[in-house]
Amino acid sequence: MDEDLVKFAIQFLEKHGCSYVEARLQETQGHSFTVKNGTVDLAGYSKLQGLGVRFLLQNKLGFVSTNQLTRDQVKKELEKSLHTSKL
Repeated sequence: MDEDLVKFAIQFLEKHGCSYVEARLQETQGHSFTVKNGTVDLAGYSKLQGLGVRFLLQNKLGFVSTNQLTRDQVKKELEKSLHTSKL
């Protein structure tokens, strides 16, 4: 996963006046199996990724999360959350 995305989110929010920012990038992977009568019936693999960001702007707590881990999408979500926090 891209730690630069975390740095981008933090720097973007600090640049927009946030006094506190924390970001968490998480990835979870797993395998699943279904066995019937001693035979593997189903097998699966899953990989989940996401970014969560909390920030403080003018004494208001904001939060944003996304599983679309592109710089453009993260920026879009941060901008929406900043706008909401200013209301």
